[in-house]
Amino acid sequence: MDESSRPVSGWEYQTDKVILLPYSQQNQKMFREHFLAELYFRLRDEETLSIIFPGMGIAHLNDFIRYMARAFGFVIPALRDGEKVIPVGLGWIPEMDGVDGARKAAFGFGFFKEMWVNRERVRRHVDLSTLMLAYWFQECKIDILYGTSINPKAINYSRRFGFSEPYLLPKFFCRDGVLTDARLIHLEKETFLPYYSRWRCLLNS
Repeated sequence: MDESSRPVSGWEYQTDKVILLPYSQQNQKMFREHFLAELYFRLRDEETLSIIFPGMGIAHLNDFIRYMARAFGFVIPALRDGEKVIPVGLGWIPEMDGVDGARKAAFGFGFFKEMWVNRERVRRHVDLSTLMLAYWFQECKIDILYGTSINPKAINYSRRFGFSEPYLLPKFFCRDGVLTDARLIHLEKETFLPYYSRWRCLLNS
């Protein structure tokens, strides 16, 4: 990330501590030339690729770049440190479709391990997750978000935003050569936006 990058005035998806940065062809100048490679190697070195991308076959840098090039709503959650922005993860929508005017989308996200080390970082983690969900519902015009996860901690974490997990998906993902059960989780816009409004009110109080 260019250390001189500054948040856009009036951008909704930020607080005084964090900011959500959309990654697209139009704003790639905000990021270093090899930013996607740095992101891939960070996740690989932290051994979280198979957790964040279970069953995706992302074993090499080229796989990661090809996959993310097709993603919608690709965002980079970042901490703010004065005028600096420090990327701490990623979020994206791999597929999206609509039925009778409604739009549903799958989503994925992951944070670097540093975001789980203390209470303050976890608090920033929650803020960034809230902003990501708001961005997808409001800017991508999504009505229902759904995902699949093999991570019990991620499933438990999702409940705080209103997600429910109605179905177990037996042997849904292949992780490290083993078929692994997953949970389907989903969240409707009408459930989340009141939560987001309350969060905004508390933020501004």
